[in-house]
Amino acid sequence: MAAAFKLFGIFTVPSFFFLVFLNILFSTAVCIPIFHAGKRVAGLGVAAAAAWLWALFPSAIMIPFEWIWDTSLSALLAATLLWATLELADSDRVRDWCGYGLLWGFTLMTNPSLENYDDKHSRFSSHITKDRETVRYFRMGETPLMDEERRKAMCFIISHPRIELILRRSLRRALDRPS
Repeated sequence: MAAAFKLFGIFTVPSFFFLVFLNILFSTAVCIPIFHAGKRVAGLGVAAAAAWLWALFPSAIMIPFEWIWDTSLSALLAATLLWATLELADSDRVRDWCGYGLLWGFTLMTNPSLENYDDKHSRFSSHITKDRETVRYFRMGETPLMDEERRKAMCFIISHPRIELILRRSLRRALDRPS
């Protein structure tokens, strides 16, 4: 939005049309990773049906026009992550894994709620939720919160040396492989 406002002016009609057009592009582009993920999982027929379902899904049509925010981009990034995860299962190349990590990083920088836990769902632990973390952040402040999280991470690493050793060996093996 900042770039659109810089190019076309703050809250102007051209800015609005540019941002709506960008939302439409993002929403339309979701069909591509949905198609490829569907093809990988269940074949060409299911892939085509899934892509058409997205293309005709009322929210995918209306949200880009009604709400200028990251919704369409988040849908595109989530679908791309699914596709990339399926494709990466067969890859041993470090470059592919680095690109995958960058994709996750960009996605979470765009919308961190794509990794948020549902505290109302019984299968997931309710220890990590957006609301609880926000309250902790406001009560403690950023630096003490990060110090506490670092302390927890270090306690976990010290109390689980085998997991840390496995991760180090895996990382070393991945970095030693030719790309």
